[in-house]
Amino acid sequence: MAELPDDDLTLPKTDAGLLFRLEMWATNVLLGYWWVGVAAVVIILAAVGIYGIYDNQTTQTQRELATRTESAIRKIDRALIDRRAVREYYEQTGTRLLWAPGYDDMEIRYPITMQVPLEIMMIEFGLEDVDPEPILIEVADELMVIARDGGASAGGAQAALHAAELYRLAEQHEPRRAALDKARQARQSVHRFSAELALAQLELSAGNLDAAEAILRPWIKPQHGFFGQHAALQLARAYRRADRKGDAIATLQELQQIWPASVFADDIDDEYQAMGEVNAAAAVDGDEEPALELELAPDDTSPAPNELDEPEE
Repeated sequence: MAELPDDDLTLPKTDAGLLFRLEMWATNVLLGYWWVGVAAVVIILAAVGIYGIYDNQTTQTQRELATRTESAIRKIDRALIDRRAVREYYEQTGTRLLWAPGYDDMEIRYPITMQVPLEIMMIEFGLEDVDPEPILIEVADELMVIARDGGASAGGAQAALHAAELYRLAEQHEPRRAALDKARQARQSVHRFSAELALAQLELSAGNLDAAEAILRPWIKPQHGFFGQHAALQLARAYRRADRKGDAIATLQELQQIWPASVFADDIDDEYQAMGEVNAAAAVDGDEEPALELELAPDDTSPAPNELDEPEE
């Protein structure tokens, strides 16, 4: 008897295709883990919002500190400065005078504005028959309250530095040191350096060179840039004045090694000259062959050298 054919139907396997499998995988991930994406978006938005609130509060706090500091300082303007003399100076010269306690001892000139330290303003435009010491101390004490409220922020550090300068003008040495110690806790390096440089100068004036060295030496590192250069120069100068010539030269060489193109190049040369030494680094740079210069024939229409120095009539 003949065998009957097998009724089982066998179908060949078909490949769904790579794109289809990717689509199904993406759909599975999206439907299975959509809540993870939503949670991530919520977390990111919440973080942005919290940072925005923090940044807004910080900015507002700094503005309040700056306003309080300005208000305190202006008490000196009303009590110690002859505003009429300042106005007459402006009318005569066309230069408007601005001032601040000036803890950086800088005089800043603009086209029609000049900002000078308070000490100079008190000398040139101070009111007569007024004892400045009580007013300076009162304002400095108020600034220290602002500094404590500001903590390690920029506004707090600036208030402490201004207070330290007012205490200096009032010859209050211990409060000045306390104000500088408060300012050196600032987060920003510019305020820390201003405070520590003033503390180092205090130690030097008291003859404590080792203490001043302990303050300035940590700044002499490449990452501190301008502040490191300034600290090295001040330390070298202190060594020279203390007759420690070897340490002074070593510090200057360290400065030149870390910062070959220092902005204090002229000051470094002055320090070497004050010690009767030659700036070896500058001498090496000076050994390079000068550029070729062409000597041109004189022109009959060109003025004589001395004529250039004479003012025009």
